Amino acid sequence: MSGQVKRSPLALRKAHLEWAYRLLIHPRRMDKAKNSFVFTTLILYNKLTSFLSLNKNRPSHSPD
Repeated sequence: MSGQVKRSPLALRKAHLEWAYRLLIHPRRMDKAKNSFVFTTLILYNKLTSFLSLNKNRPSHSPD
């Protein structure tokens, strides 16, 4: 958008593969994306397991 990075060829843009072209041109950027993905996945896993363990400890309401 800012014009600092060359756009991918039109065929790749139409196939929605501009990300693949940029990955080939700048492979080091993938490290940042991978680290961000791993961090986010770990946070979500932690929150989910915490939520599930809290629900296990709650008393269930049984009908009388």
